[in-house]
Amino acid sequence: MSMAPEFLQSSYDQALVLSSVLVAVVSSYVALGLARCVRAQAGPTAIAWVGTGGLVMGSGIWAMHFSGMLALELPIATGYAGLETFLSWVAAVAISVVALSIATRELLTKTYLLGGALVMGGGISAMHYLGMRALVLEPGIVWDWSWVALSVAIAVGASAAALTIFFAIRSLGGRRAQQAQLAASVVMGLAISGMHYAGIAAASFPKNAICLSADGLRGGRLGISIIVAVIVLLSIGLLATDLERRLRRQAEALKASLQVANEKLAAANAELRRLAFSDQLTGIANRALFEDRLDHALARVDR
Repeated sequence: MSMAPEFLQSSYDQALVLSSVLVAVVSSYVALGLARCVRAQAGPTAIAWVGTGGLVMGSGIWAMHFSGMLALELPIATGYAGLETFLSWVAAVAISVVALSIATRELLTKTYLLGGALVMGGGISAMHYLGMRALVLEPGIVWDWSWVALSVAIAVGASAAALTIFFAIRSLGGRRAQQAQLAASVVMGLAISGMHYAGIAAASFPKNAICLSADGLRGGRLGISIIVAVIVLLSIGLLATDLERRLRRQAEALKASLQVANEKLAAANAELRRLAFSDQLTGIANRALFEDRLDHALARVDR
Protein backbone atom coordinates (compact mmCIF):
# COMPACT_ATOMS: atom_id res chain seq x y z
CA MET A 1 0.00 0.00 0.00
CA SER A 2 1.62 3.28 -1.14
CA MET A 3 1.55 6.21 1.23
CA ALA A 4 0.37 9.63 0.06
CA PRO A 5 3.28 12.04 -0.39
CA GLU A 6 3.82 14.57 2.35
CA PHE A 7 4.38 18.24 1.58
CA LEU A 8 5.80 21.26 3.38
CA GLN A 9 3.31 23.68 4.92
CA SER A 10 3.62 27.09 3.26
CA SER A 11 2.47 30.52 4.40
CA TYR A 12 2.58 34.08 3.09
CA ASP A 13 4.07 37.36 4.23
CA GLN A 14 0.86 39.43 4.15
CA ALA A 15 2.72 42.74 3.75
CA LEU A 16 4.46 41.48 0.61
CA VAL A 17 1.19 40.03 -0.74
CA LEU A 18 -0.59 43.38 -0.37
CA SER A 19 2.42 45.20 -1.80
CA SER A 20 2.49 42.90 -4.83
CA VAL A 21 -1.21 43.52 -5.54
CA LEU A 22 -0.63 47.29 -5.20
CA VAL A 23 2.29 47.10 -7.64
CA ALA A 24 0.09 45.16 -10.09
CA VAL A 25 -2.60 47.86 -9.96
CA VAL A 26 -0.09 50.71 -10.31
CA SER A 27 1.65 48.87 -13.17
CA SER A 28 -1.68 48.44 -14.96
CA TYR A 29 -2.50 52.14 -14.54
CA VAL A 30 0.87 53.21 -15.91
CA ALA A 31 0.57 50.66 -18.73
CA LEU A 32 -2.76 52.11 -19.86
CA GLY A 33 -1.27 55.62 -19.78
CA LEU A 34 1.75 54.48 -21.77
CA ALA A 35 -0.51 52.81 -24.33
CA ARG A 36 -2.37 56.08 -24.86
CA CYS A 37 0.92 57.93 -25.33
CA VAL A 38 2.27 55.32 -27.74
CA ARG A 39 -0.83 55.61 -29.93
CA ALA A 40 -0.37 59.40 -30.17
CA GLN A 41 3.16 59.04 -31.60
CA ALA A 42 4.45 58.06 -35.03
CA GLY A 43 7.65 56.80 -36.62
CA PRO A 44 10.85 56.55 -34.54
CA THR A 45 9.19 58.36 -31.63
CA ALA A 46 6.55 55.62 -31.38
CA ILE A 47 9.27 52.92 -31.45
CA ALA A 48 11.12 54.70 -28.62
CA TRP A 49 7.90 54.95 -26.60
CA VAL A 50 7.15 51.24 -27.15
CA GLY A 51 10.65 50.24 -26.03
CA THR A 52 10.74 52.51 -22.99
CA GLY A 53 7.16 51.74 -22.10
CA GLY A 54 7.78 48.00 -22.40
CA LEU A 55 10.73 48.31 -20.00
CA VAL A 56 8.71 50.25 -17.41
CA MET A 57 5.54 48.19 -17.77
CA GLY A 58 7.36 44.83 -17.85
CA SER A 59 9.46 45.71 -14.81
CA GLY A 60 6.31 46.56 -12.91
CA ILE A 61 4.59 43.28 -13.79
CA TRP A 62 7.75 41.32 -12.97
CA ALA A 63 8.17 43.11 -9.64
CA MET A 64 4.63 42.10 -8.71
CA HIS A 65 5.48 38.49 -9.61
CA PHE A 66 8.83 38.41 -7.81
CA SER A 67 7.55 40.09 -4.65
CA GLY A 68 4.70 37.56 -4.66
CA MET A 69 7.30 34.77 -4.90
CA LEU A 70 9.24 36.25 -1.98
CA ALA A 71 5.96 36.46 -0.02
CA LEU A 72 5.84 32.63 -0.08
CA GLU A 73 7.35 31.31 3.14
CA LEU A 74 8.49 27.70 3.54
CA PRO A 75 9.90 26.06 6.70
CA ILE A 76 13.25 25.61 4.93
CA ALA A 77 15.89 28.07 3.75
CA THR A 78 14.99 29.21 0.23
CA GLY A 79 16.41 31.42 -2.47
CA TYR A 80 16.03 32.04 -6.20
CA ALA A 81 18.57 31.35 -8.95
CA GLY A 82 19.71 34.50 -10.72
CA LEU A 83 19.56 33.30 -14.36
CA GLU A 84 15.98 32.04 -14.27
CA THR A 85 14.91 35.15 -12.36
CA PHE A 86 16.51 37.36 -15.03
CA LEU A 87 14.83 35.37 -17.83
CA SER A 88 11.45 35.83 -16.14
CA TRP A 89 12.07 39.60 -16.20
CA VAL A 90 12.97 39.41 -19.92
CA ALA A 91 9.69 37.59 -20.58
CA ALA A 92 7.74 40.31 -18.74
CA VAL A 93 9.38 43.09 -20.77
CA ALA A 94 8.85 41.18 -24.04
CA ILE A 95 5.10 40.70 -23.51
CA SER A 96 4.80 44.37 -22.51
CA VAL A 97 6.41 45.41 -25.81
CA VAL A 98 3.91 43.18 -27.64
CA ALA A 99 1.01 44.76 -25.75
CA LEU A 100 2.12 48.32 -26.50
CA SER A 101 2.73 47.44 -30.16
CA ILE A 102 -0.86 46.22 -30.46
CA ALA A 103 -2.00 49.44 -28.76
CA THR A 104 -0.66 51.48 -31.70
CA ARG A 105 -3.23 49.95 -34.07
CA GLU A 106 -6.30 51.91 -35.10
CA LEU A 107 -8.67 48.95 -34.69
CA LEU A 108 -8.63 45.82 -32.56
CA THR A 109 -9.81 43.02 -34.85
CA LYS A 110 -10.83 39.62 -33.51
CA THR A 111 -7.66 38.16 -34.98
CA TYR A 112 -5.42 40.64 -33.17
CA LEU A 113 -7.44 40.28 -29.95
CA LEU A 114 -7.14 36.49 -29.96
CA GLY A 115 -3.52 36.44 -31.12
CA GLY A 116 -2.49 39.21 -28.74
CA ALA A 117 -4.24 37.58 -25.77
CA LEU A 118 -2.58 34.21 -26.49
CA VAL A 119 0.89 35.74 -26.91
CA MET A 120 0.56 37.98 -23.87
CA GLY A 121 -1.02 35.26 -21.73
CA GLY A 122 1.69 32.83 -22.78
CA GLY A 123 4.36 35.40 -21.95
CA ILE A 124 2.89 36.11 -18.51
CA SER A 125 2.72 32.37 -17.84
CA ALA A 126 6.33 31.94 -19.03
CA MET A 127 7.40 34.77 -16.71
CA HIS A 128 5.66 33.11 -13.76
CA TYR A 129 6.86 29.55 -14.29
CA LEU A 130 10.40 30.65 -15.14
CA GLY A 131 10.33 32.46 -11.81
CA MET A 132 9.06 29.34 -10.08
CA ARG A 133 11.83 27.34 -11.76
CA ALA A 134 14.31 29.72 -10.12
CA LEU A 135 13.32 28.04 -6.83
CA VAL A 136 15.55 24.98 -7.31
CA LEU A 137 14.37 22.13 -5.07
CA GLU A 138 15.52 18.53 -4.75
CA PRO A 139 13.21 16.65 -5.06
CA GLY A 140 11.39 19.08 -7.34
CA ILE A 141 8.03 20.84 -7.10
CA VAL A 142 4.96 18.66 -7.58
CA TRP A 143 2.44 20.37 -9.86
CA ASP A 144 -1.34 20.28 -9.80
CA TRP A 145 -1.98 20.59 -13.54
CA SER A 146 -5.58 21.71 -13.12
CA TRP A 147 -4.33 24.78 -11.21
CA VAL A 148 -1.62 25.30 -13.83
CA ALA A 149 -4.26 25.29 -16.59
CA LEU A 150 -6.42 27.68 -14.56
CA SER A 151 -3.52 30.10 -14.08
CA VAL A 152 -2.76 30.09 -17.83
CA ALA A 153 -6.45 30.64 -18.62
CA ILE A 154 -6.53 33.58 -16.20
CA ALA A 155 -3.42 35.04 -17.87
CA VAL A 156 -4.97 34.78 -21.36
CA GLY A 157 -8.30 36.15 -20.13
CA ALA A 158 -6.62 39.04 -18.31
CA SER A 159 -4.64 39.87 -21.47
CA ALA A 160 -7.79 39.86 -23.61
CA ALA A 161 -9.55 42.03 -21.03
CA ALA A 162 -6.61 44.47 -20.93
CA LEU A 163 -6.60 44.91 -24.72
CA THR A 164 -10.39 45.27 -24.87
CA ILE A 165 -10.44 47.77 -22.01
CA PHE A 166 -7.74 49.91 -23.58
CA PHE A 167 -9.46 50.11 -26.96
CA ALA A 168 -12.76 50.84 -25.19
CA ILE A 169 -11.51 53.78 -23.09
CA ARG A 170 -8.94 55.39 -25.37
CA SER A 171 -11.59 57.56 -27.05
CA LEU A 172 -12.52 59.12 -23.70
CA GLY A 173 -11.07 62.39 -22.49
CA GLY A 174 -10.70 64.50 -19.37
CA ARG A 175 -11.90 63.25 -15.99
CA ARG A 176 -13.92 60.39 -17.52
CA ALA A 177 -10.76 58.99 -19.07
CA GLN A 178 -8.88 59.11 -15.77
CA GLN A 179 -11.74 57.46 -13.87
CA ALA A 180 -12.07 54.72 -16.51
CA GLN A 181 -8.29 54.18 -16.50
CA LEU A 182 -8.25 53.85 -12.69
CA ALA A 183 -11.16 51.38 -12.68
CA ALA A 184 -9.59 49.37 -15.49
CA SER A 185 -6.22 49.25 -13.71
CA VAL A 186 -7.86 47.80 -10.58
CA VAL A 187 -9.52 45.07 -12.67
CA MET A 188 -6.30 44.30 -14.55
CA GLY A 189 -4.17 44.36 -11.38
CA LEU A 190 -6.46 41.92 -9.59
CA ALA A 191 -6.51 39.65 -12.65
CA ILE A 192 -2.69 39.60 -12.87
CA SER A 193 -2.46 38.92 -9.12
CA GLY A 194 -5.06 36.18 -9.42
CA MET A 195 -3.03 34.46 -12.13
CA HIS A 196 0.12 34.65 -10.03
CA TYR A 197 -1.36 33.22 -6.85
CA ALA A 198 -3.25 30.54 -8.81
CA GLY A 199 0.12 29.53 -10.22
CA ILE A 200 1.63 29.33 -6.74
CA ALA A 201 -1.39 27.29 -5.57
CA ALA A 202 -0.50 24.78 -8.30
CA ALA A 203 2.82 24.02 -6.59
CA SER A 204 3.36 21.56 -3.74
CA PHE A 205 6.74 21.22 -2.06
CA PRO A 206 7.93 17.76 -0.94
CA LYS A 207 8.52 17.53 2.79
CA ASN A 208 12.08 16.24 2.39
CA ALA A 209 13.00 18.88 -0.20
CA ILE A 210 16.25 20.83 -0.03
CA CYS A 211 16.59 24.19 -1.78
CA LEU A 212 19.73 24.10 -3.92
CA SER A 213 19.38 27.86 -4.63
CA ALA A 214 19.16 28.84 -0.96
CA ASP A 215 22.15 31.17 -1.26
CA GLY A 216 20.57 33.03 -4.21
CA LEU A 217 18.07 35.91 -4.22
CA ARG A 218 15.92 35.87 -1.09
CA GLY A 219 14.47 37.78 1.85
CA GLY A 220 11.48 40.00 2.54
CA ARG A 221 13.70 43.07 2.64
CA LEU A 222 14.86 42.30 -0.89
CA GLY A 223 11.23 42.10 -1.99
CA ILE A 224 10.35 45.42 -0.37
CA SER A 225 13.45 47.03 -1.90
CA ILE A 226 12.45 45.77 -5.36
CA ILE A 227 8.89 47.05 -4.87
CA VAL A 228 10.13 50.49 -3.80
CA ALA A 229 12.56 50.67 -6.74
CA VAL A 230 9.90 49.64 -9.25
CA ILE A 231 7.34 52.05 -7.79
CA VAL A 232 9.90 54.82 -8.33
CA LEU A 233 10.35 53.57 -11.93
CA LEU A 234 6.60 53.44 -12.46
CA SER A 235 6.25 56.92 -10.99
CA ILE A 236 8.77 58.20 -13.52
CA GLY A 237 6.77 56.52 -16.27
CA LEU A 238 3.57 58.05 -14.91
CA LEU A 239 5.14 61.51 -14.81
CA ALA A 240 6.44 61.06 -18.35
CA THR A 241 2.98 60.14 -19.66
CA ASP A 242 1.41 63.05 -17.77
CA LEU A 243 4.02 65.47 -19.16
CA GLU A 244 3.51 64.12 -22.70
CA ARG A 245 -0.26 64.51 -22.32
CA ARG A 246 0.11 68.10 -21.09
CA LEU A 247 2.50 68.99 -23.91
CA ARG A 248 0.12 67.46 -26.46
CA ARG A 249 -2.78 69.49 -25.06
CA GLN A 250 -0.69 72.66 -25.19
CA ALA A 251 0.31 71.91 -28.79
CA GLU A 252 -3.33 71.32 -29.72
CA ALA A 253 -4.37 74.57 -27.98
CA LEU A 254 -1.57 76.47 -29.76
CA LYS A 255 -2.61 75.00 -33.11
CA ALA A 256 -6.23 76.03 -32.49
CA SER A 257 -5.21 79.55 -31.47
CA LEU A 258 -3.00 79.89 -34.58
CA GLN A 259 -5.89 78.77 -36.75
CA VAL A 260 -8.17 81.37 -35.15
CA ALA A 261 -5.47 84.03 -35.61
CA ASN A 262 -5.06 83.09 -39.29
CA GLU A 263 -8.80 83.30 -39.82
CA LYS A 264 -8.90 86.74 -38.19
CA LEU A 265 -5.92 87.90 -40.28
CA ALA A 266 -7.62 86.71 -43.49
CA ALA A 267 -10.82 88.52 -42.49
CA ALA A 268 -8.84 91.70 -41.71
CA ASN A 269 -7.05 91.55 -45.09
CA ALA A 270 -10.37 91.09 -46.86
CA GLU A 271 -11.82 94.09 -44.99
CA LEU A 272 -8.76 96.24 -45.85
CA ARG A 273 -9.09 95.27 -49.51
CA ARG A 274 -12.78 96.14 -49.47
CA LEU A 275 -12.07 99.55 -47.91
CA ALA A 276 -9.29 100.23 -50.42
CA PHE A 277 -11.44 99.47 -53.48
CA SER A 278 -14.74 101.03 -52.48
CA ASP A 279 -16.05 104.46 -51.64
CA GLN A 280 -16.33 104.84 -47.87
CA LEU A 281 -19.59 106.81 -48.11
CA THR A 282 -21.54 104.90 -50.75
CA GLY A 283 -19.73 101.54 -50.79
CA ILE A 284 -19.54 101.71 -54.61
CA ALA A 285 -16.36 100.54 -56.38
CA ASN A 286 -13.87 103.41 -56.69
CA ARG A 287 -11.13 104.48 -59.11
CA ALA A 288 -8.54 102.26 -57.34
CA LEU A 289 -10.58 99.16 -58.17
CA PHE A 290 -11.00 100.33 -61.77
CA GLU A 291 -7.24 100.83 -62.16
CA ASP A 292 -6.53 97.44 -60.56
CA ARG A 293 -8.88 95.68 -62.95
CA LEU A 294 -7.49 97.66 -65.89
CA ASP A 295 -3.90 96.65 -65.00
CA HIS A 296 -4.96 92.99 -64.86
CA ALA A 297 -6.72 93.29 -68.26
CA LEU A 298 -3.69 94.95 -69.90
CA ALA A 299 -1.42 92.26 -68.50
CA ARG A 300 -3.63 89.56 -70.05
CA VAL A 301 -3.63 91.42 -73.41
CA ASP A 302 0.19 91.66 -73.31
CA ARG A 303 0.47 87.88 -72.70
